[in-house]
Amino acid sequence: MRRLFLLLTSVVLLSSCADAPTRVDTAIPSDQTLTPSFDIVDGSRGGGAGFYWLPPMVTSLPSSMGTFDNTAIGALEVQVCALEADSCVPGGLDRRFTSTTGSFFDRVRLFANTQYQVMYASAADNLDASKDYRATVRAYGVVLGYADIDVVSTLPALQAVDRTRFAALYRGQSLAISFRVDNVFPAACSAESIDALALQVFGAGAPNDAFRAAIRRLAYLYRFSTAAETEIALQVLADDLNQRLDDAAGDPALRAVIEQLLGALYCVVDQTVPVPPVEGTVTGTITGTNGRGPLSDVVVRVDPAGLSGTSDATGRYTIVNVPAGPVTLLVTGGLPSDCTVPAPQNAVADAGSVTV
Repeated sequence: MRRLFLLLTSVVLLSSCADAPTRVDTAIPSDQTLTPSFDIVDGSRGGGAGFYWLPPMVTSLPSSMGTFDNTAIGALEVQVCALEADSCVPGGLDRRFTSTTGSFFDRVRLFANTQYQVMYASAADNLDASKDYRATVRAYGVVLGYADIDVVSTLPALQAVDRTRFAALYRGQSLAISFRVDNVFPAACSAESIDALALQVFGAGAPNDAFRAAIRRLAYLYRFSTAAETEIALQVLADDLNQRLDDAAGDPALRAVIEQLLGALYCVVDQTVPVPPVEGTVTGTITGTNGRGPLSDVVVRVDPAGLSGTSDATGRYTIVNVPAGPVTLLVTGGLPSDCTVPAPQNAVADAGSVTV
């Protein structure tokens, strides 16, 4: 797992400040929209790597696979529906299969610890050989892939099915809807390591279960859905962890675990935690020569940031949102004054007194 640290050296501080919790934003770097170009979509046919149809849905095994995930069964749903214009017909056949609903053979089952399978008994649905049907597999509501089914009623028609585009089903017979789901978590942030961190943050119970499901859904979204959907899910989880980071301000040990979990969250989508721009405040006093005391209405500019402030009746000025690091103050009618803005968010650098 990769962690981000901000390394600061040679910083001159004239005042101290509190270490504020880091807030983060999200950005998915590229669009990963699933754009199907086949009537069978999986990791070998235009879809995301990690999901593969297996015989008899297709005619051959995939040429390349990852590590099979035998823990996904509780999140899987298989749908068989009547197909029209590349979508399920409203009000038409719509069968759903999970690991817990229906009879034993109607359920999603782990088969030989190498694949998942639903034995679809089509006789009860009285399928129409003149229509097409589609089998779709989802995990945590995310579409992993689909296969269109060509229903036929004669042996010659069965032999003539274009198996590059359709799974074949003889009308009234059963179809073994077989597929493989591989692990979708990077090695640097495995599901097991994330679960261990989440347990420390959320404790046992519903909040922990919800986070476990949400981060798995995020991993599937990143592999199989769009950048926009992935970004939304990532932001929701990041916002929650950032709020918990705020709430744990007085517990350094818990903050450290939350920061690790936040890093793992971004690791799931192959990113590192974004570091927001660090900004601070510069203050100082403008005084006149020959004992004239504090000067008001003197403009002080920050170079190179282009920010400025104006001294008040006491000669004090304040310039906010100044980027961290060395800056030069340009004072109207006076010599430049150098100071260093400290790195902690919202810290204050006092430039002292400048005489003009």
